[in-house]
Amino acid sequence: MNKDKVTKTFLGHPIGLLNLFSTEFCERFSYYGMRAILVFYVYSSVASGGLGLSKQDALYVMTLFGSAVYMLSVLGGWLADRVIGAYYSILLGGAIIAVGHIVLGLPFTGVAGLFIALVLIAIGTGLLKPNVSSMVGTLYTDGDRRRAAGFNIFVLGINIGSFFSPIIVGGTQKVAGFHVAFTIPAVFMIVGLIVFYTLTKSTLGQIDHNPASPILPHERGRILTFFVVLILSIAVLVTILIALNILTLESFSIITPLVSVAIVTFLFASMISDKSLSKDERNKTISYIAIFVIAVVFWAIEELQSSVFATLAESRANNNVAGFHFPESWYQSVNPFVIIIGAPLLAIVWTKLKKQPSIIMKMTSGLFLTCISFLIPAFAFASVSHTQKVSPLFLIIPIAMFSLGELFVSPIGLSATTELAAKKYDSRLMAIWFLSNTLGQGINSFCVRFYDDQNPSPFFFGYAIVAAIIIVIVLLLLKPLKRLMGNVQ
Repeated sequence: MNKDKVTKTFLGHPIGLLNLFSTEFCERFSYYGMRAILVFYVYSSVASGGLGLSKQDALYVMTLFGSAVYMLSVLGGWLADRVIGAYYSILLGGAIIAVGHIVLGLPFTGVAGLFIALVLIAIGTGLLKPNVSSMVGTLYTDGDRRRAAGFNIFVLGINIGSFFSPIIVGGTQKVAGFHVAFTIPAVFMIVGLIVFYTLTKSTLGQIDHNPASPILPHERGRILTFFVVLILSIAVLVTILIALNILTLESFSIITPLVSVAIVTFLFASMISDKSLSKDERNKTISYIAIFVIAVVFWAIEELQSSVFATLAESRANNNVAGFHFPESWYQSVNPFVIIIGAPLLAIVWTKLKKQPSIIMKMTSGLFLTCISFLIPAFAFASVSHTQKVSPLFLIIPIAMFSLGELFVSPIGLSATTELAAKKYDSRLMAIWFLSNTLGQGINSFCVRFYDDQNPSPFFFGYAIVAAIIIVIVLLLLKPLKRLMGNVQ
């Protein structure tokens, strides 16, 4: 019996990968399905089942929510490592996500229900997402050559879920309304939880349910003090904002990127100033700043697909093909489709090349593709009046281009994070990688105030110019960056 369990595999990998693949498929389906219609729900009229807020507020909601998800992923990883373990983090996170989706599916909760639901989904995702990913790594022993392929299969599950969810949830919303559509992500998350719980004993029996590095008795006072100070500071800030009558989405859109910058600056400064690091470790940490900046600009552009691109898809694109009108949410399936097709092709290219470009050049190339992608809608909308609709290709092509750019930025940056991190700061540098998305979306939450649905071209040109400036600066610093990176090229 035990022997059979040991020899069971999933596509030649440990059987536990099937469990984690299925769990992440369901979680990503629920997340991207909800996200595909969320912006429309916020600004659609009450008569059509929406909340009737302004488009500006809808953009604030989308960008702030995205920023919060990745910021809380850092906290979720810490709680798993130090307090409750990855297993219970996944169970708790999935349950909280499911409750959040259920709240969104209730037709009588209104704006209050929206914010309660999004807070729950953000907290739950922060607990679940980083820990499912880290658990994949525990399936393999050191030196197991299947590890990289295992992560590729896992990422495939993420993108399959991300591809189908906007199609199914968006199509349901058009036929049955928002609240019925929001129940579909809830169902998928509940199914994912059931699969994870019921299959864990037979597929993940070797996984330790305890935290990897539990809080020691002498640490409790310091950690408790930190969280008390943090909670009190947040409470004081919220109280001040309420007293000044400025507790609005707009004020949060200013606070979020500032807080993100402060956190990242503190983390980098504390590592670089650590005298226990060797010169090589310090140099590699300094070089990582360039990788972080590239990632921030890339995520800022890429994450606009669920906010700015979504509103344009609804109001300025001619979503008709051969007489068939397709839902605006379907544009958000372009990104995972490109990843599913492009990832294996690019992997073949990297293996065939005798001499590969450096990490910096790969990531800069991805940012260049992303920069160019924004020029397409910039020129397209500049050439038509605000009453004219453009071809879907003027949105599909740029989304496809920055999705291809993602293949140059995301996996390469993630790999560089593990290679450049000083041994004592492995987790911290990974947290900073997550924060690149937080800051990118935090920047978006500030910048969307300059977006004009009637004249979006200046907004797109602005992002393209910023990306171009970062590319030029990185290329000018290429040689010193390579020296700082040492043997990691």
